[in-house]
Amino acid sequence: MDYLCANCGAIFNEDDMDSNTYRQYADGVCIDEVILAACPECGSEDLCEAAECAICGDWHADDELIGGLCKAC
Repeated sequence: MDYLCANCGAIFNEDDMDSNTYRQYADGVCIDEVILAACPECGSEDLCEAAECAICGDWHADDELIGGLCKAC
């Protein structure tokens, strides 16, 4: 899965994301939860799924493409 950072425009895949670990306690038990949720370029958590336009090859937010094409194509 590829992602687009709304803050800096970086395109990256899930393996490249920065991870955050949150420690929670429930009934005296410690639970660590790792969340992959930050841009590796700027650290922003404002991310969306990304897809490449089938014609021009530019990357866009997945929900901006219609039938695999960007608005310009």
